[in-house]
Amino acid sequence: MTTAERQKRNVFRIWVLGLAALAVSGCVGSLTIEDRFRQVAVYDEETGEEWPILKRSEDIRLYVAGATAADLRQIDALSQQITEATGLAVIPQPDDFDANVELRFVSTAEWRAFQAKERYPSDCAVDFFDTRSGDPLAIILIPDSLRGNTRAECVAQEFAHSTGLTFDTNGRRDTVFGGWAGATELTPIDFALLRILYDDRLVNGMTWAEARPHVQAIIAEMEAAGEL
Repeated sequence: MTTAERQKRNVFRIWVLGLAALAVSGCVGSLTIEDRFRQVAVYDEETGEEWPILKRSEDIRLYVAGATAADLRQIDALSQQITEATGLAVIPQPDDFDANVELRFVSTAEWRAFQAKERYPSDCAVDFFDTRSGDPLAIILIPDSLRGNTRAECVAQEFAHSTGLTFDTNGRRDTVFGGWAGATELTPIDFALLRILYDDRLVNGMTWAEARPHVQAIIAEMEAAGEL
């Protein structure tokens, strides 16, 4: 199994009111935080398969190409949120030579060529590529033709996916992982999900059966600390 196969099958701002709405005893609506984490971290809803835990072990070395001033402001805000949530620094790169995350705004022709090659139906994409050492390279493609909220939603979702939460929880408006449901920055739920993933007890390659007791313990500790 490669990280490319994993993805192909498929930013810290805590608001007081947002946290209050997160959960009652760890629940969000009819789903628990544990359920939500499983959905975005390991569960491929298209195939019903569970994939191993994937997380970054190195700071994010981010190269951005083709962005507007507004895009750069959003990416900077998301970078700060991701750092707060994961502990990973997001370090801008002058070129793609040493980047481990590339965020590229591409022409319509480039996007259509990608869609045709990969048979990719979505508005934008992130793909993972194994490297000889270190973390996988994540390449995010955003069609430059996208405008307004759709463009911002794509940036937020795919940048967040590049951290290792590679799947979606479609139709939910309280998360960037909601399948274009309106979030353009990390929400309190997203922050909680990233905190869980980047707890040291979860390691790359864990199965859900191995990770689940740790996830439950982390959630219990977050609840006891008033973080959920």
